[in-house]
Amino acid sequence: MTEVTYTVAADDLVAANRLHFLKSISLRRWLITFLASAVAVGMIVWGFIGSLETELYLLTLGGMWALIVTICIVGWLMIPRQARRTWQQGQKMFVEQRVTWDAEKIWFKSARGEIGVSWGDYYRWTADDRNLLLYQDIRMFYLVPLRTFPSGASEEIIDHLKVAGVRER
Repeated sequence: MTEVTYTVAADDLVAANRLHFLKSISLRRWLITFLASAVAVGMIVWGFIGSLETELYLLTLGGMWALIVTICIVGWLMIPRQARRTWQQGQKMFVEQRVTWDAEKIWFKSARGEIGVSWGDYYRWTADDRNLLLYQDIRMFYLVPLRTFPSGASEEIIDHLKVAGVRER
């Protein structure tokens, strides 16, 4: 049984929130957003003018799409500030963790207590070279920074998640 010890740092939280942001964006969601906005703009233009003038429609649609993309870019740029602020506010909660796992469960132990979670209890998971995010639901995840993990340890955890049927986000 492998044991890893870490304490979540502000940079870990920034990287985790960026990973979560990127994994929240899907091609299907973008297509639905753009198609819905195209229909909505068409209905608005039709409602105000009584006809669908192509030039006005395309101009309005382009403006709406630019607004959607701008909101996403601003959201991405705000992640570091928001994550560091969150880390500062909850700094007392980020205590040293010891993590162990086997084929059945993963255990998190700290001065505050210990919990064992069966692999199949997770909703989803995602990982990059810095973090593993274990999702409890679509928005709430448990951050496991991989910087202190030995080589191959994160792959072992991911294999356990896959065997338990937990899908990658």
